[in-house]
Amino acid sequence: LIAQHPKIQVRVNSNSPPVIINQVIDGDIDLGVVDVRLCQDDARLSIEPLPNHAIVCCCRRGHPLAGKRSLELAEILAFPIVGTVFSPALANLLSVGGLAGRVDEASGSFLPAITVDSLSAAKKIALGCDALLPITPNCVDAELQSGDLAIIDFTAAWMQTGYGFVAKRDRTLAPAALAFIELVKQIEAESVERANWLLATYANYSKLS
Repeated sequence: LIAQHPKIQVRVNSNSPPVIINQVIDGDIDLGVVDVRLCQDDARLSIEPLPNHAIVCCCRRGHPLAGKRSLELAEILAFPIVGTVFSPALANLLSVGGLAGRVDEASGSFLPAITVDSLSAAKKIALGCDALLPITPNCVDAELQSGDLAIIDFTAAWMQTGYGFVAKRDRTLAPAALAFIELVKQIEAESVERANWLLATYANYSKLS
């Protein structure tokens, strides 16, 4: 966006989805990109979903689950999860015990044992301990290619993104926000293609150990 419009001035925030949603509602920011499952019933918001992407569970090289086949959810939840807030729809599923995290009583959301809003921090943590990192393959492209992170053999129907744009329903978006929306839509096809290649290349669980 900045390359195409070098005179544009923007403020970019990285924060937890609940904080971003509240900033949009309060009028502090024009547009947010969040897991819309956290706010899909909020009449104050205008929501435009993005295509869903598969989520994989990644671990460091040498992790106890590396190389094991057909893992069960209980085996995953026996380890801490590192990542951002999960929607309430997943809270009951993920809070059945173990070290993975806990349910936030105020919001009903699931808080990973290591709750972070920074992708780079989440990756560093997963690389340095036995915490598991649920993430889209594109976000760990370099780490998969280097072998520092690996995809473990666990999949489930709920392991997909639910991201979308959120804006205040009665607020007219600035031209820069509208341009940003269009650019994100344009790169979605490239993102899906790359993710499919990463899955085909690195979801070979026999190579994890």
